[in-house]
Amino acid sequence: MHTPLYREVVKEAFEITRHKKYLWLFGLLAAFLGNGGAFELFIKVFSQIVNRGVTFTESVRMALTGWRTLPWATDTVSLAVVLAAILIAIGVLFLLAIILSHGALLLSCAHIHKGKDAKQTKMWLAAWRSFWPLAGVVILFKLLIVSAVGFAAWPLHLILTGRAGAWLTVLFPVIFLGVVCFILVCSFLSFYAASFILIEKNELVDAIVESWELFLDHWLVSIEMAGVTFVASVAAGLAALAGVAFLAIPFSLIAAFSFIYAVPIIGIVSIFVSSFFALMFVFYIGSLLATFQTAAWVILFSRMREGRAGSKLLRLFKVIKPHFAR
Repeated sequence: MHTPLYREVVKEAFEITRHKKYLWLFGLLAAFLGNGGAFELFIKVFSQIVNRGVTFTESVRMALTGWRTLPWATDTVSLAVVLAAILIAIGVLFLLAIILSHGALLLSCAHIHKGKDAKQTKMWLAAWRSFWPLAGVVILFKLLIVSAVGFAAWPLHLILTGRAGAWLTVLFPVIFLGVVCFILVCSFLSFYAASFILIEKNELVDAIVESWELFLDHWLVSIEMAGVTFVASVAAGLAALAGVAFLAIPFSLIAAFSFIYAVPIIGIVSIFVSSFFALMFVFYIGSLLATFQTAAWVILFSRMREGRAGSKLLRLFKVIKPHFAR
């Protein structure tokens, strides 16, 4: 009996995540790249607009106001330049680590899937050798996704503030749906192009072209797989919330009693400790999720290249169609 595609993919990805614990470090850093999280960015931006919280301009104004009130900030321009340089340097190094981790995790999953050795150092070096085309793919598609979110966020802002015409209000659902589809396609192409660069050693332009052709041949399978990984993301999110709540209960009780009995230092320490453990738990869940999702997409990519990735919906339609034809 043939085992369904996604059951095999999920099972193997779960086994890789469970047994290859050294991949969790790659997963932790790769999680910051937002693989599979384009919709999270989309939802965050829209929720900020809908909630009408502090705008970006207001945030900058408050930050500058607070900066000038600091006693050591006499030379605002000089300190701002130094701080900006430090933050840019840290950001560049962090981005470098994230992209390399993404590449090392992808390569490691591909090697493990094929039964090959996947030593951490070897995978880091292999990812480093393909860094520039990999970074090009990541940055290109992230910029496209952010641009698409901005394209949809602006008309929504006009609608909520009552400055949009009737035509824009009617047209917005179409814009929203188009942006969602565009983000999905960019997410698929980003991963496929990275896989072509790292696994098949393609150049940047060739990898993008190949990824587009692969998507056209397997667009329905890609959407189905996105649904599977979305379910995994929801499950991971619920697990993270449950874990944080479980950790918060005892420490919250300790903090409450400490303030009641006028020993605030214990309450402050308990809040700090609970926050630390909650953050570590969220990082743990995020690293597991990133490792699982990357493994699943790598396995699916390999099956696509081997011609062994068939759509579940198409198979279901072929089974149901004869019954309707009667």
